[in-house]
Amino acid sequence: MKEHIANGSGPFLATVIDENGNIISKTANSVVSDGCSNNHTEMNAIKLAQKNLGTYDLSKYNLKKNSTPQKRRLTKLFILFLHISYF
Repeated sequence: MKEHIANGSGPFLATVIDENGNIISKTANSVVSDGCSNNHTEMNAIKLAQKNLGTYDLSKYNLKKNSTPQKRRLTKLFILFLHISYF
């Protein structure tokens, strides 16, 4: 987390993993550093996972996050059928 904060990202982290625990994407919040209100950590992790996998279908993947997603972003997560856990 310290490396992300040092690079101008926020303290929130998210990872998309497959059923075997392989990391598909790992990102931080970049709202301030990118100047874009859409770049919350879970959205960044989803965008990167979709790019890495070449598909928008993330139904077989899990999103792990170090904070609770806000309600307006939960809708997008449910539409994608991601399995969500946070700690």
